[in-house]
Amino acid sequence: MKLVIVESPKKTTSISKILGSGHVVLGCGGHFMELKDGKNGFYGVDIANNFAPTFQPDPAKSKFIYKIKEAVKNHNIKPDDIYIATDDDREGEAIAWHLANYLNLDPKYAKRMCFHSITEPEIKKAIASPSKINQDRVNSALARQITDKVVGYEISPILWRQIGKGLSAGRVQ
Repeated sequence: MKLVIVESPKKTTSISKILGSGHVVLGCGGHFMELKDGKNGFYGVDIANNFAPTFQPDPAKSKFIYKIKEAVKNHNIKPDDIYIATDDDREGEAIAWHLANYLNLDPKYAKRMCFHSITEPEIKKAIASPSKINQDRVNSALARQITDKVVGYEISPILWRQIGKGLSAGRVQ
């Protein structure tokens, strides 16, 4: 049995029909890890430690992650039989990296599927020739997320005082 994880749970039925009975296709619901707010860091970012981020699961996405972990356990799916098919952009790459880490897969060797349409030729081609997670894209996504959080939370209060409430300097508010 092979497990294919996509971002959108809405895509799972179509992809399952294409791949057939030897595959379990589940959605992770997009970004399921978020920067952890707390005492040990500045909005989930340890500025003193080279801006190291600390992530935690998003409680709103816990049902998706639970289903993925249960599928791995119930179907006895081995790490080499897990395919991560998140979107082919830096955000999808970051989600793939988070999934690999969350499932205890080495991101350097995790199987990454990329397709640009949900058609039989595209899906079959993608699963036949998986790629690896692109760490440069992951780093790009993480840098943007960290910058948005740190800058947004520091500058937004200034905007509120100077211009008006409800304004945001970051996109992760």
